[in-house]
Amino acid sequence: MKNNFKKNKICIYSLGRTNSKRCKNKMQRKFFNFSLSEIIIKKLSLINKYDCFFAGYDNYYKKMCKKYDVRFVKRTLKSTLSEGPNKEIHSFLKNQNYDYFLLINPCLPFLSLSTINKFINFCLKKKTSCSVLTTKKNYFFSKKLKPLNFNINIDTLNTKHVESIYEFSNCMYFFNKDYFFKNNFYWNWKINEYMVLDNKIEMHDIDTEDDFEIALSIYPNYKKNIFL
Repeated sequence: MKNNFKKNKICIYSLGRTNSKRCKNKMQRKFFNFSLSEIIIKKLSLINKYDCFFAGYDNYYKKMCKKYDVRFVKRTLKSTLSEGPNKEIHSFLKNQNYDYFLLINPCLPFLSLSTINKFINFCLKKKTSCSVLTTKKNYFFSKKLKPLNFNINIDTLNTKHVESIYEFSNCMYFFNKDYFFKNNFYWNWKINEYMVLDNKIEMHDIDTEDDFEIALSIYPNYKKNIFL
């Protein structure tokens, strides 16, 4: 991969579509005074050290980008309907003149700007592709019901004494453009670097109706933090 980490060769983006099957219209649905897409577009507008854009197909996204003075990149209808391959979903990146991209998942409304900046600095330090992990402390089993992170001879159940296990988070991806289009994936797992984030509220990812309802219950007590 190229190792050009100059500011003008790195771009931060997010994207949206309207055909979510597990949580209908989640990107445009009213989320208190915003929508999920408006929240991430506003966050992009507050990042001033790097070029940013939001990719979408519908005019709704274009209007939101205009409202917050964020560059809008038009996706094809095919890319918004696609479930893969990755280079089809992100086909619009071909025309973007950057070496590296940082993709922010728009479905994490509580992901703070400070955490985004922390991840950017982590990526710059590692100088390679990066993503995010969270830790889980519980008793985990394989599909064959074999213990993964504990000994069956334990004499008590107490999660304070069990080994943590890492879980991949679809939170932020930092990847090289050339590698992505050549390999149809964001990174080489063997050299990818991981930043561990354990703030459960910030990591709340809205995939389902239940996730959306939980986020609505969190927002009133957390709204002051989402643009910090």
